[in-house]
Amino acid sequence: MITKKNHVYSDLRYADQMSWNVEDVDTYTGIDRIGLLVPERDMLVDRGNSCLRVSRQHNGKCFENGYVGGIYVKRMPRNFASLNYTLSFSLSRILNGINLSSHTPIDYDFLTNEINSRIAPGGLCVKDWSFVQVCMMEVNRNLILNDDYSTYRRLLSICTYPRANKKSYKDSVYFQTKAKTVKTIIYDKGKEMQRKMRQLPQKTILRFEIRYAKTKLLTDQFAKYASGFRNFSKSYQKPYFRYLPRFDFDRYYTDKTSEFMEPFLEFSNLVRPLDLRSGLLAHYSNNRYPDKDADIAIDLLSAWKTGRISQFIERQQDRIIKPSSRSASSPTRRKEIDKQAYRLLREAVIVEEIVNHGFRRIDELKNGLLEPRPNLGSIINPNQAA
Repeated sequence: MITKKNHVYSDLRYADQMSWNVEDVDTYTGIDRIGLLVPERDMLVDRGNSCLRVSRQHNGKCFENGYVGGIYVKRMPRNFASLNYTLSFSLSRILNGINLSSHTPIDYDFLTNEINSRIAPGGLCVKDWSFVQVCMMEVNRNLILNDDYSTYRRLLSICTYPRANKKSYKDSVYFQTKAKTVKTIIYDKGKEMQRKMRQLPQKTILRFEIRYAKTKLLTDQFAKYASGFRNFSKSYQKPYFRYLPRFDFDRYYTDKTSEFMEPFLEFSNLVRPLDLRSGLLAHYSNNRYPDKDADIAIDLLSAWKTGRISQFIERQQDRIIKPSSRSASSPTRRKEIDKQAYRLLREAVIVEEIVNHGFRRIDELKNGLLEPRPNLGSIINPNQAA
């Protein structure tokens, strides 16, 4: 078999040779990495045949860790009480051989047996899965797009998440909280897969990934998205691995991305303008000073394109927000100036995109990130009680 109709890759011979499943690249809301927290009492360790080795952290403290069967194992420090071991693995690699397909259904019985079979050569076995909790979860979508990745990265990089800091690394964009417990990552999946697939895809594959990495935060997510979770007694309302098949990954994902895509949704009713300024004036028509806001937005866009956005904001503070006798000495004034400046910049970038390309790319992103996809949980048990 050389290719399949409408596949994003033109040649699948190597994938077939490696027995990789590379179908359903953008069919579902997929799951990549999962982290599990295992009580020490439930982990059997054969010390004579264990894969665990002692390592030292930057702070000088020692811990045991090992890697076996595609699963990273770590024994947590004693301050983690009885939850002493973590297992971290790529669900997509376990199920598909390669982290590309979005087909990652949660079959609890299969996964518990598969994980134990993989860690057994390392002298490890989870004896009881009842109280194993999910401590990290990466949920993603692949978007197959028509234009170059950089054009979509440019649009998405102007967005923000509440309480999240943004940083760029190579071609990727990260949004993460200060404690790094919640992270959103945008990157070029086709480029990442180039070496393994031995080719680039025929179209852009953009991956938009959301990671939660704390049991307390995941408990809140399970309460909202795992069917029947609130019916359990209080002591059992924890993000147990056995509850994961109940989790509505698709609704969880689109709720998060809807918040991210809000700046684009504001322009849904804008008629495509002939130029940037007229488009901004139309958008600011209900503002008190539409001409002023449009001019500042255009200047911010010019500064952003030349990599001098911070310097521009520093010099133009009083223009962005006019000082008053009370606000001039306010400790939050600079924060408000930055917030206003980046809002105006986002709007200028979006309007410029609409002027140059219409809504095509924006609609691609909106459809890819917000439209419902089949829920993988229902594939395992479509009649699961709520």
